[in-house]
Amino acid sequence: MDLVIRGGYVIDPSQGLEGTMDVEIVRGRVRRIAPHVELNGRQALNARGKIVTPGLVDLHCHFYEGFTHYGVNLESAMLSRGVTTAVDTGSAGAQTYPGFQEWFLAKARPTVRAYLNISEGGLLIDGLGENIDMRALRVDRAVACYRKHRKYLIGMKVRLSNDVVERSGSKPLDAALEAAEFLKVPLMVHVGDTPSSLPSILKRLRTGDVLTHAFHGRRENILDGRGRVRRAVWEARDSGVLLDVAHGRSSFSFEIMERAMAQGLMPGNLSTDLHTHCIHGPVYDFPSLMSKFLALGFPLAEVVRLSTQTAAEWIGLKGEVGTLKKGARGDVAVFRMKEGEFVFEDSMGARRTGRRMLEATHVVLGGRLLRPSGTDKRRLTEVARKPK
Repeated sequence: MDLVIRGGYVIDPSQGLEGTMDVEIVRGRVRRIAPHVELNGRQALNARGKIVTPGLVDLHCHFYEGFTHYGVNLESAMLSRGVTTAVDTGSAGAQTYPGFQEWFLAKARPTVRAYLNISEGGLLIDGLGENIDMRALRVDRAVACYRKHRKYLIGMKVRLSNDVVERSGSKPLDAALEAAEFLKVPLMVHVGDTPSSLPSILKRLRTGDVLTHAFHGRRENILDGRGRVRRAVWEARDSGVLLDVAHGRSSFSFEIMERAMAQGLMPGNLSTDLHTHCIHGPVYDFPSLMSKFLALGFPLAEVVRLSTQTAAEWIGLKGEVGTLKKGARGDVAVFRMKEGEFVFEDSMGARRTGRRMLEATHVVLGGRLLRPSGTDKRRLTEVARKPK
């Protein structure tokens, strides 16, 4: 777990650091970043001409693979693309979470965390909203599950789209807030085409809660009828509610994002909402999402900050992941910057053209240099150190 990453263009917003340097990792932890680090017989990765960042932190994704209709493979879909910390957002509820923890979370190589779905079954059946029948939303069972299995849990999750709640209306939010407040944990709220108005939802959120899919283009989005950012959105942001991108299949609009940016409202972080229904487009992977924001005019260092530092702090892992500070976990993503003309598509079918595309070439996990293994690249294997 000793490694020197040599000659890459290092970008670490957590330290305000940017430039061509070496990164030294010893016993799985970052020791230092310096203009030159001697190898002394240790494994080296030549990163000249590449971009070196902290491992990416995805605050919104789904990797309960094979059990829920959303779950993708954690290693091939995320780790191989530079994501070294992943948060599953509500794939499992009280009935299905124990298996998720035992079979997936406890065995995962990346750093993983999860939000518990207030609905007991989680995201089981495509096309059938988990909150349609309130009998599936038992606050007492959610609280009991959370208390018993809290090692990886960081909060509660509720989805409020019309097709998910139908006649339940705002009752699922009532239940999720009751559980979150009882447990004293954050709540992540999925919005987009909600039967309740967005301002009425935002007024109930607390400091530390997450408004996910914040820049969707469906009914009840962040803009009012005149195209202005709603006052309730500014108030929520200023009170400490995170505006999470969470692109997904139907939850990100270039137009909404551009109008918000023009008025000074920026995303709190970048996340993919990667799942089986968007992995082949329009999301693909985290580097593709980062490239979309480059096309929107975001500086590269800001894109990296929103993809690492902000989410790491939000999930309580500041200084541990999402940074290359001394003592941090030795998680690193290495990218090639491809130049050309690239067409990006949002969830509404709108397109934008960009000149740069990030592509992950290497990933380092706890100081171990990994590479794809086998034709399906579903698992990464450690790159053996060549003898000197």
